[in-house]
Amino acid sequence: MIKLLQTLNRYRAFKRAEFSEAVDNTVNPCRGWFQLITACIDEEPDFSEKKYILERDISLVLVLADIGAYRDIRLDVLAFSHLEMIINYLRSKGKDIILRVAYDHDGNGMEREPSFFGMVKDHAAQVAEFVSNHYKDIFIYQGLLVGKWGEMHTTRYAAEDRLRELGYIFKEEIKDRVFMAVRKPVQWRYLRIQPDEGKPLIVDGLGIYNDGMFGSDTDLGTFDISGNNRHGWGKPWGREQETDFIKQISEAAPCGGEALFGEGFAARHSADEYISELRRQGITYLNRYHDIKLIKFWGKEIHKGRDLWNGKSVLDYIGAHLGYRFIVKDVSAYKCESGCRLEVTIANTGFADMYNRTKLYIEYEGKNGKETGVFEEELQMCRKSSSKTFMMEISPLPGKIYLFAEQVESKARVGFANTGVTEDGMCCLGEIK
Repeated sequence: MIKLLQTLNRYRAFKRAEFSEAVDNTVNPCRGWFQLITACIDEEPDFSEKKYILERDISLVLVLADIGAYRDIRLDVLAFSHLEMIINYLRSKGKDIILRVAYDHDGNGMEREPSFFGMVKDHAAQVAEFVSNHYKDIFIYQGLLVGKWGEMHTTRYAAEDRLRELGYIFKEEIKDRVFMAVRKPVQWRYLRIQPDEGKPLIVDGLGIYNDGMFGSDTDLGTFDISGNNRHGWGKPWGREQETDFIKQISEAAPCGGEALFGEGFAARHSADEYISELRRQGITYLNRYHDIKLIKFWGKEIHKGRDLWNGKSVLDYIGAHLGYRFIVKDVSAYKCESGCRLEVTIANTGFADMYNRTKLYIEYEGKNGKETGVFEEELQMCRKSSSKTFMMEISPLPGKIYLFAEQVESKARVGFANTGVTEDGMCCLGEIK
């Protein structure tokens, strides 16, 4: 009966477009492969250097800002001026920024760290204020300054209470304006209170950057070496338990990092199992250049799926599905008081959710020429591995109807992974005859 009523109530002047998935990596904000730039902020950046040549098909850049030269003095105006120059340069090129400020960028963490923890806390307060003031420019802030490469290990300040103090400084200053991330799940638990039995995990914008992904069965010490054990809240857990824990975190905050070719891990896992693991953990971003051996391995392996990607390389599949991937699946039009009610069904086939507020719009011919309508529900409500139908009533005149999406804060367009999408990210839904 419902289907019969819907058929009788169709807006017959509307001719639906045909929808199909594009088998490519749609470059979109705040997701995908990232490029790494290392900069010592005691030096003025030279944007003619090779490291500042930006890849066109990458939207994310991780800036590792080295403050080792300031190990025993406070950061000065010049240091922050140099960092601001880098951020402004990247934003002018349309790049989204992951920022990590650290004392070390070449594996000599303890040699470059302050002699006293009080100085680390002073630096943390200064950096946190800078991040808070640039919340519109920074997607994720990683780490708590200490450790080799800012990875929070091989440091005299790795104790739980020390990391908790630093985490508190950042949280109080940033106040959830910018997503943050720490290196390991156990460090994440240092900074968050254990929920009561049966209660959901309170993420508060804190994700994970796992820079040892697939390097070994423990992801190079990210997980407990003893196996699939779950110890206390402040202890490392086994791989299965930590993977499930990262999955919960990624439902509310972006997670990513660096993947490596672990020979033993690769021998025990098929290429498609890497895809399953990335999807399970909800991974949004990965370093494209960190381990070329792994990139080549993924590039040679063929994805064996039951979709359009069957026969494509595992590398292509992973690159296209990091983070969110929105596909317009269907559209229907029905008669209503205002004229026409559109129902647009969108699927998110990516590994992860979208974390930034993003509005959905349609553009159509109306009484006043080209008109734009905005959907009440926002695109980030379409969660990973699911689909959602968005509805809007309009009064259209003859002409084509287009759908587009735009992030609220940055105004960046979010493209759909459909064939026939225009250069400015507009997807034709159909036409009023």
